[in-house]
This record gives sequence, C-alpha cells and structure tokens, in this order.
Amino acid sequence: MYILIGILTIIVIGLAVISWILYQQIQQLYLFFFHYSGVAVGQQAPALQNVNMDKEIVLIFADIDCPKCRKVMEEINRKKNRIKQTYCIVMIRNQQEIDTFLADKGWNIVVKSVTEREKERFQVIVKPFFFLVKEGVIHKKGLIDSLEDILMNESSEAQAS
Repeated sequence: MYILIGILTIIVIGLAVISWILYQQIQQLYLFFFHYSGVAVGQQAPALQNVNMDKEIVLIFADIDCPKCRKVMEEINRKKNRIKQTYCIVMIRNQQEIDTFLADKGWNIVVKSVTEREKERFQVIVKPFFFLVKEGVIHKKGLIDSLEDILMNESSEAQAS
C-alpha cells in the first residue's frame, strides 16, 4: 500500500514538473507571437484623431482593467520628470472615464481616448503594447512588461547611434 502511494506521489510530482515546463514554453511562444503583432516597423503609423504623431512619440496601447497596463502607467507617472521621450497612452474608453480613473489615482499622465477602429488599424491584439513613432513612421514596437522594456529600447537605440 505504501509503495503504491509512493509511486503515485512520484507520478503526481513528475506531472506537475512537466506541466510547469510546458507552461513556461507556451508562455515564451505566446510572447514571441504577440511581440511581433502590430503594424510593421518602417511602416507609416495609422492616424489617431487625438494624438499628434508628427514628432517623436512612444504610443502605448493600454487599458484600465489590465494589471500590467496599470503598472506601466504608474511607472510613467512616477518617473515622468526623468523620461526624455514623449509618451502617450491610448485606450478604447471614453475620455471622461479615463479622466476619472486618472483623478482617482492622482496620476498626471497623458492618456487619450481612441476608437476600436483606430486600434484595429494598429493591429494591436494584446496590451500593453508600444510603438515608437518618429515623424509618423514606426521605428520600434513590442509588448511591455514594465517601463524598463521601453527605457532599455531607448538606451540601446542611443548606444547604437
């Protein structure tokens, strides 16, 4: 009886380890696939009615209900005086709802309302997702885990120049 329990315990632990390994691999494939979604680098950025993209701007697609998005917004608010880039967060929400959310948090960051159609033109399927737009052309893009993802992209671009 104890041998059977021991064997079953080993099998359960083995299945748990295999499940964890598979989860890690699937997560990496998920991130790889979604990292390359969105309008291609080098393409003209689609127009957004509330956002001026004639200058250099980091456009971040986010949402209030997304925990990672809120984390990035909080980081931008906390570090906004030390960030050299111009950031604009866009959401498919009405502007009043966005302003209420920001006021409740006490954040002073730029968040604009966009339509579902405008978001679809950028081909964003996961959030938070960023585009570095210079003079209307997309130069970088990708998923964001934290603000450091974008800041590292900025510093690596500066070193390459």
